[in-house]
Amino acid sequence: MPFCYYSTMGQNKKGALFIATIVVSVIHCSTETVPTSYVSPHALVAFSDSLPAAGNPNAAFPVPSEAGPIDVSTPDHIVGSGTPQSCTADSFVAAVAKGGKIVFSTGGKPVTITLKKTAKVFNDASTDVVIDGGGLVTLSGGGTTRILYMNTCDQNQHWTSSHCDNQETPRLTVQNLTFIDGDSRN
Repeated sequence: MPFCYYSTMGQNKKGALFIATIVVSVIHCSTETVPTSYVSPHALVAFSDSLPAAGNPNAAFPVPSEAGPIDVSTPDHIVGSGTPQSCTADSFVAAVAKGGKIVFSTGGKPVTITLKKTAKVFNDASTDVVIDGGGLVTLSGGGTTRILYMNTCDQNQHWTSSHCDNQETPRLTVQNLTFIDGDSRN
């Protein structure tokens, strides 16, 4: 049965728990059958036998204003200097560690950035972290690396309160970006 999901908490197919505050501008839809044991009940939004194409092309499902894209016209960090080759994994990882609004300068060409090291959100770097790929960027874990990590209860990511499980920040927004071949074990 096809499914759509919007997730702020769930389990991946390898069973690793992920928790993050993620704002999405599109509810993801798939025709692939996924056993509910792989997805948290909190993640399932709707089941239907006749879903529109992914990305809500006919606007049949209104996107709440708070789930719309974040304006990144004045970024804090730009990964790359105008060519796909200049958009490196190291510069992306460094930008995520600093937080703020992150965009890519690919020269208008698509790029796949393969990470050998996980990009980690530090809890005290910025209250908001926005990563916008401009519809041109694919981040790959190369089948061996976790792509993005955020955990307010991980001391290595710098605790900001004694109640790490219910902090309001940092808030993470990922938009106009594709993730492929990540491995949550690393």
